[in-house]
Amino acid sequence: MQRFAFRLEPVQKLRTHHEKTARQEWVHAKTHLETEQKTLHALQQDRSDTANFGYRQKDRELRTAMYQHLDVLERRIQSQAARVAEAAAAEERLRSIWIKRRQDREALDNLRAHDYQAFRHEQLRREQSALDDLAKNEQAF
Repeated sequence: MQRFAFRLEPVQKLRTHHEKTARQEWVHAKTHLETEQKTLHALQQDRSDTANFGYRQKDRELRTAMYQHLDVLERRIQSQAARVAEAAAAEERLRSIWIKRRQDREALDNLRAHDYQAFRHEQLRREQSALDDLAKNEQAF
């Protein structure tokens, strides 16, 4: 009995590899985005804490230092927000690449399943034909 051989097996393996690589890159980008978001949140929390502390102070020098620190924090927050936006764009781009590669692999999986069903159908047809020939030969005797 003949074994099933998918003619596009090397292509399927390559697409599976590309999908795994793209998924790893997306996961890395997603982790990077989460790290950048946590940093932004920490800066925003620091700004809030500094403002809350500074507004309760009566000393003019402390308030001046607070405003200077708030200005520095605001610039850092703006810079970090830009990094978050860049990381989000990169994450979305890599996610779409991964989805495209997954769809390519799934298309080959479906083609393989279809080819296997056709192979099985042909095998069963041949087996039935052989059984029919055997039955005809027995009736002839």
